[in-house]
Amino acid sequence: MLRDLAGFQLKLVLDGLKDIVLGPLSLIVGAFGLLTKRGHPGRYLYRLMRWGRRYEDWIDLYGAAAPDADVPRLRGDGDERERLDTYLSRIERALVAESERGGLTGKTKLALDRVLDGLERRE
Repeated sequence: MLRDLAGFQLKLVLDGLKDIVLGPLSLIVGAFGLLTKRGHPGRYLYRLMRWGRRYEDWIDLYGAAAPDADVPRLRGDGDERERLDTYLSRIERALVAESERGGLTGKTKLALDRVLDGLERRE
C-alpha cells in the first residue's frame, strides 16, 4: 500500500504539471490556429489534446486500483503499452534487489540510469 501511495502522489504531481502546462499552451495554440489556419483552426488544439490524452494514459493515475474487480480501467482495451507504473516497477525491483545484496552499488546506478534514459526517450 505504501508503494501505491507514493506512486499515486508522484502521479498527482505529474498530472498537475500537465494541467499547468496545457492550460496556457491550449490558449496559445488555439489563438495561433484561429490566426493562421482558416480552413481548420482547431488543428493544433486537437493535436495538443490528443497528446494530453496519451500522456494521461501513460500516467494512468488510478492504475493501482485496476486489480480490484470493482474498479474497471477506463480504457480497458487490453493494450500492453508501457506506462509510468512500468518504470516505477523497474526502479523498485532494482532497489529491492540491491538492498537484499547489501546496498546500492555502481551497478544499480547504471541500471537506474538505463530505466530513466528510457523514460526520457518516451517523452
